[in-house]
Amino acid sequence: MPTELPHSKAAQRRFALDTLSPEAVRAALLSLAVELGDRLRTRCQAARTITMTVTLADRSQVHRSRQLPGGPSAHTEDLRDTAYEMYRALGFQRARVRGIALRCEQLVDAAAVAEQLSFDQGRERRLRAEKAIDLLNARFGSGTVGPATSYRQAG
Repeated sequence: MPTELPHSKAAQRRFALDTLSPEAVRAALLSLAVELGDRLRTRCQAARTITMTVTLADRSQVHRSRQLPGGPSAHTEDLRDTAYEMYRALGFQRARVRGIALRCEQLVDAAAVAEQLSFDQGRERRLRAEKAIDLLNARFGSGTVGPATSYRQAG
């Protein structure tokens, strides 16, 4: 068993065809946030920073990093919202996207992260649902339960 946990976690999605669809990119970002959030929570870690790499059709890459606004987190919602905002800030209008990657960096032990009290009942419900999803995925296999838009369309 390793004595030290990894300092980052990464995941990527490549599109079968270069895409102009912001919906396809958002679905890929959601899928990445779900995957990374699950991996972080399984390892009892939280990320301080997210780095996004967008690969365009001409194989050029755009990199952006941002600290999570609420402090270190492993919650899918926090990872997703930050990734969405980072992508929106790029201001792509007609860019053909070939692939996208997210890397959670500056990982810390989740037990050392202070839990902020929230009076947002909707967020509290989503966090409870996230725990239930994690239990189901642990029992029946990773990716068994998750947001519908993160699953690839058949065909």
